[in-house]
Amino acid sequence: MRHPKLPTMTRRTALALLGAAATIPLTGARAIEQILQPFPEGYGTDPNLIDPIVPWTGIMSEAQLKMAAYFADFILPAEGQAPAASALGIHEFINEWISAPYPEQTKDRTTILEGFAWLNEEANARFGSDFMSVTGENRDNILQFAAQHKNAENPMPHDFFVRFRALVAGGYYTTHEGFRDIGYIGNIPLETYPGPSASVKQALEEQFKKLGI
Repeated sequence: MRHPKLPTMTRRTALALLGAAATIPLTGARAIEQILQPFPEGYGTDPNLIDPIVPWTGIMSEAQLKMAAYFADFILPAEGQAPAASALGIHEFINEWISAPYPEQTKDRTTILEGFAWLNEEANARFGSDFMSVTGENRDNILQFAAQHKNAENPMPHDFFVRFRALVAGGYYTTHEGFRDIGYIGNIPLETYPGPSASVKQALEEQFKKLGI
């Protein structure tokens, strides 16, 4: 019987990870070690929305948090009145997300941590250093490569980019600053209600006539 705090893993996935561990450098091995860590208790299906807590510890290392912050700002940099993603703590949100013990988040844990390992491996292969030690231009070139090249034999870098981008956008545009950036004004009480416009009223009247009411 599977231990309730260990990630669900098929035999195929386990063999793939073991094979990868034997062939990749320390950064990749560290990612696999993190992926296979036992999961903490969650808050179940009934979270406390009045006094919310996160009962698990973030799994990312400090180096990975810095990579996540840089990547998040690559996706959504500061522009006009809108702050950069890292200024809103989106990298910390992603850390919390992939550390959670739920099926969607545990799947993303593998994608994101393998992606971080790939960034370091790619930077070492191209420039002889880890991702955060190379220039900003070189980092951006690696990220652009992942964004633009989907290799059927190795889809992981592109899949990583796409999923990370989705998490950044999802986190950013559920903040107050993100709402403001896209002009969302929901959840704000109106002092007065103007009612439907004249054109809407006319369209309704025409439909009512067609229906005979």
